[in-house]
Amino acid sequence: MHEKFSTLEWIRIFDPTHIPRQLVEQIKERDFSVDRFYEYQKSVCVDTSSAEVVINPFNFLYLVTDENRSPVGFLWAVADILNGYLIINNYSMDRKYWCKGQAIEFVSKHIQNILDQSKLKKVFWCTKHTKDMETHGFKKSKSQLMEYIGVDDGAEFTGDTCTTDRGSEPSDGGTGGLSESVPSAGTRSGSGGSGGTATAV
Repeated sequence: MHEKFSTLEWIRIFDPTHIPRQLVEQIKERDFSVDRFYEYQKSVCVDTSSAEVVINPFNFLYLVTDENRSPVGFLWAVADILNGYLIINNYSMDRKYWCKGQAIEFVSKHIQNILDQSKLKKVFWCTKHTKDMETHGFKKSKSQLMEYIGVDDGAEFTGDTCTTDRGSEPSDGGTGGLSESVPSAGTRSGSGGSGGTATAV
C-alpha cells in the first residue's frame, strides 16, 4: 500500500457536518440526496430525546483525515446485533487516494479493527465493484440480495402450485434460504445495506 496512506487517521464522528459534501456527492450507487444523507445521520448518530445525549452504538460513522487533519474520506456502516453482522453502507475517499484499489486495502484493515472491537462476526458490503475487493479479503457471498420489482399479473395460483400464462413453474419450492439472506436497509435497529451483490469478509 502506498506510503501516503500511513499518514491517514480514522476518527469516529457523531456529527455528519464534518464530512465534506463532495465526498457524498461522488457516491454513484446511492438513492438518497446529499441533503437527506446529512439529515438522516443527524437523526441516528445520537439520541437527543432525553436530557442526556446518548450515542447510537449501532451506527458507525468514521472520518478519514490526513496529516493536516483535513477530511479526505469517510465510512458509514451499521451493526446488525442479532446476526452479528457489520453492514457497509457507504465508503468514499478523495480521488487521489483511490490508487488502483489500494483504498479498498486501506478500509479493509479498518473493518477488521471494527470487527475485533465490536465482536461482530461477518461483514457485508453491497457493491457493483467486486474486482478490487476480491484481492483484499472479500469474496462473493453465498446469499444473493434480491430486489422486489412487483408481482407478475399473469400468475395463477392453483392449490399448492403456481403457474403463469407462459406455463412456467417455480424453480425453488421453499423459503429455507431466507435465514441466510443479507439484511436489508434499516435505521436504529442496526440492519443496513443497499441494492447490489453482497460481498463478505
